[in-house]
Amino acid sequence: MTPPTPIDVLLLSARPEHHAQVLATLRARGLAARVASSSGRVLRLLALAPPLVLVDLAHPVMLSRAAVQALNAARGPSLVVALHEGSLDTDQAPLAELSVDGYCHAQDWLPVARIAMAATPDSRFTHH
Repeated sequence: MTPPTPIDVLLLSARPEHHAQVLATLRARGLAARVASSSGRVLRLLALAPPLVLVDLAHPVMLSRAAVQALNAARGPSLVVALHEGSLDTDQAPLAELSVDGYCHAQDWLPVARIAMAATPDSRFTHH
């Protein structure tokens, strides 16, 4: 069995097409960016310990309590950043229990790209 491919950035979004440009940018910079659109996939990909987890609050994945607990436990090894479109409100009860390291406007991707590059402890990248 081959070992799983490492993940640099994990995006949790029910509408990943809204983030196609940033995903392409991250991948063009050499980052392994993956998307999770279900609680089960969130749990599987979190097990790979991505350095950066982006949680889309504007198009949230229906997360189970177990997925939210796993996300909260991932803080420390992973930097968890919530993406928003001006509002931090969510109708999902489990998301109200989510603890994050920071917030970023969903359309303001330059900081996200910089955070991703800084959060990835890998010698593949040269920081300028």
